[in-house]
Amino acid sequence: MQNVKLYRMDTRPIRTGNNSHTNKIAWLAAAVSAIIAGWQYWPTVHPGVGPVRFLDSIQYQTAVATFGIPHPPGYPLYILLGKLFTLLPGIGRLAPFGDNVAYRLGLFSAVASALTIFVLVLFITRLTNKVGIAFLAGLILAGGRGFWIPATYTELYPLYTLMLLSWFYLMVVWQQTGQSRYYFWGTAVYTLSFGVNVPAIILLPAWFWMVLVTDHRLLTEWRNLLKTAVIVLLSALQFAYIPLRAFIFGPPNFCNFCPDGWEQLPAFLSGEI
Repeated sequence: MQNVKLYRMDTRPIRTGNNSHTNKIAWLAAAVSAIIAGWQYWPTVHPGVGPVRFLDSIQYQTAVATFGIPHPPGYPLYILLGKLFTLLPGIGRLAPFGDNVAYRLGLFSAVASALTIFVLVLFITRLTNKVGIAFLAGLILAGGRGFWIPATYTELYPLYTLMLLSWFYLMVVWQQTGQSRYYFWGTAVYTLSFGVNVPAIILLPAWFWMVLVTDHRLLTEWRNLLKTAVIVLLSALQFAYIPLRAFIFGPPNFCNFCPDGWEQLPAFLSGEI
């Protein structure tokens, strides 16, 4: 029988892109690219309710305006963050055709998209240690039609993309530096993203594999498991918004496929109704 050797993946900290000077330039490049992106998105933000061809946009606008609930599974984090953004002072001054909640939510998409470009530049710099390439990649994505259009109206995907990319970035920083705080922050961002778009759960194997090959102790030591469990439970609390608004203190003025009680709640959260 042939001897079989098992090789363990080297999980020692990698220092690619961790040079202090490079980091400062990367942050500057990321800020410039985000400002350029935001500057080009701002004049193109949809000025009011709609667009009509995107019926989900009208749903989200109505839900945020009334503290209501859109279609299953409810997207609680988007509703709460969207509401918070619409309440920020001074936002209405950016409206070229009159201020309203719908416009502010469109601006929310623009800001989330610009911040995504910011994180992308940092992320690529971490992977390649080449700020110029990262900056160019950020500008190319910012000007791409498929990325630009969702940045101009009320939609979940700009915030969803921002959160997933931030999670990727934090996990890479953790893998490169070996500092577990980045893992915990990344896990928090990832689990919170379920409240923006539940299909983020399909990336759970990627999270598990990253942890396994980087530092398996986070999956085997009870203290680390406890910290992770606390993060997951706290993130799950965002879904308490659904029963609170639907039938405990509800029903709200707007609730799409609204659950009438605890019996219907699992079907609502799973998207079965």
